[in-house]
Amino acid sequence: MQATLLAEKGFLSDAEALDGRYGFFKLFAGGPPPCLPGPLPLGQPFELLQSGIIFKPYPSGAPTHAAVYATLALHGRLGARLSEVTAIVCHVHPWNFMTLREGIPTDTLRARVSLRYCVAAALRFGALGSPQFTDAALGDPLVQKFMGLIEIRQADDLPDNGLFPAAVEVRLADGEVAKVRCDIPPGAPANPMSDADADQKYRSCASTVLDATAIERTRAMILGIDRLADIGDLCGALEGGTRP
Repeated sequence: MQATLLAEKGFLSDAEALDGRYGFFKLFAGGPPPCLPGPLPLGQPFELLQSGIIFKPYPSGAPTHAAVYATLALHGRLGARLSEVTAIVCHVHPWNFMTLREGIPTDTLRARVSLRYCVAAALRFGALGSPQFTDAALGDPLVQKFMGLIEIRQADDLPDNGLFPAAVEVRLADGEVAKVRCDIPPGAPANPMSDADADQKYRSCASTVLDATAIERTRAMILGIDRLADIGDLCGALEGGTRP
């Protein structure tokens, strides 16, 4: 019902999200409901307990995170030499090819699951947050240039750890090559975000809809959520208001 209401408001989605090769039914039930011999195998096992929870530091598809992390490191290393970039090579695990969109995105929704855009934006801006998923950021001339320079290659030496490891290589006009590899992106159970990083992400996300006072108020309520008498107070505050 919620998905239908969102679609009615103009939200876009993937046409194969439910019954595609990597859609919901295939991944969570082994096939579409009419083909199943019995009830859905829910809770066998509980995947969140078996694999752990990934907290995403970037507002993009999880398969982009290792490459984004590597690219941010390259941004810091290159500094003022971004104009000298002549080629960008993303070495990715085979799983990336099955989950990420190819081509150059034309809207900010598809940009969130585009390895090309996420890498280009991270290299251009040195960050990948909500401000980097705007029409202005998507149309940035250097971002557009970087997307055209990116080549995506499959790398068989990356670990099959389910975390979409990647290595990003940047070539400069003078022949210099800089490369950073990331096997376990930040936010994964084996490389959790720090409390400070999680706090910064909350502030960044909340700033798109809440003012400074509301951010501090909701942050305090979340940190003390076990002591709230009524969760409705928090829900109202997150919507930018207070309960009557």
